[in-house]
Amino acid sequence: MATIQYRQFKALLHARSFSAAARFAESQSVAHNDTNAFWLNQHAIALNRQGEFAASLERTEKALRLDPDNAYILLARADAFAGNKQFKQALDLYREIIRNRQVGQRARYGILSCLSQQHRWTDLDACLAQWNLPPRQALPWQVKSAAGKNRSDAAHELCKKWLAQEPDNPRALWELTRLEVSTEGIEPVRKRFGRLSKIPGKPHIYQEIYAWLCKRDGIVDAAVKQYEKLTQQDNDPRLIKKQAFALAKSGRESEAIGLMEELMRIDPKDYFIERSYIAACRRIAQLERGWNFFHELRSLFPDDNSLWGKIKRIQKELEKTDSRQSS
Repeated sequence: MATIQYRQFKALLHARSFSAAARFAESQSVAHNDTNAFWLNQHAIALNRQGEFAASLERTEKALRLDPDNAYILLARADAFAGNKQFKQALDLYREIIRNRQVGQRARYGILSCLSQQHRWTDLDACLAQWNLPPRQALPWQVKSAAGKNRSDAAHELCKKWLAQEPDNPRALWELTRLEVSTEGIEPVRKRFGRLSKIPGKPHIYQEIYAWLCKRDGIVDAAVKQYEKLTQQDNDPRLIKKQAFALAKSGRESEAIGLMEELMRIDPKDYFIERSYIAACRRIAQLERGWNFFHELRSLFPDDNSLWGKIKRIQKELEKTDSRQSS
């Protein structure tokens, strides 16, 4: 039976509050003096979700010293290697646990993901043939393989087959959109999704893809409006991030900065947001706002020592600016 603490941890992961999940798992591990392999591994899992793969490798190494044959720890370690682009080490571990009943399916996914990222389409096809996966699991990889081998017609047909089995599947729609853009050009695809996004009852994914197409086609104001509608319907940090970047691209830097601050209050370790935020502050001469904001984050996350480094870097920039202005 899952403990209350584990249910809390899973709820944070489900809410995509990865930084909070990592802190919670770390606190549980510290409470056991870092001698509990389970919580060491949960910390590693949360770090993987954050993209902190080197830190995750350190935690799984500790966990494996306590429980060397634990397949769940080996899986988290393989995921960390894969995230760190250490594909050989990742593949070796995934293959070690592929026959394990609890994690075998996730290990197969990891192998296919590694092969896909390396564009090893022949090896990927061989795995699919060997494993004889059900269509729901095989079709996404068959689409990637066909597209990777520049077999656009085959990839289109596979995407349509996928959507026939799972209508409105977001992954299938994204794959089909990218294929259509590459073969038709962006304008007709954008117009088509513009019509689809207005159909009542259609899932939000159509509006999200339409916003992406508008942004990619240089119609940034339309993208901003679409993201604003989406975030009013769904306060998903992933959508807020896209809205912030669209606002920044449209020149509405101040609004973008406000959204980025909102996101960093949720997850201060999103380095892509952090870099974009500092760059936006710099562009509109509001580095002092950034300096004050990172001090606010420091009060919210007193254990995050990396925030001091950000404060010092901004402080140096401000001092240089003051020096130039006074000379």
